[in-house]
Amino acid sequence: ESTDDSRSVRWIITEGTASIRVGGTISLVPTGSSAIAPPGAAHRLENASATDVLKLIQIAVDIDVDGDTRRD
Repeated sequence: ESTDDSRSVRWIITEGTASIRVGGTISLVPTGSSAIAPPGAAHRLENASATDVLKLIQIAVDIDVDGDTRRD
């Protein structure tokens, strides 16, 4: 699980299905879809399949260049 106080994160799924948790909400995100974690939201991304490949593009928009990612 990660929390980024000053960074939003967007995932675009290009192959497979991701299980993405943002805060207390878990979503299955299929190929061609995307999900966003706003700044300060706890988030986690996993492959929803034990056998299929998951490919994605991650875009992080940081408003604080000092870096503040916390990993639990």
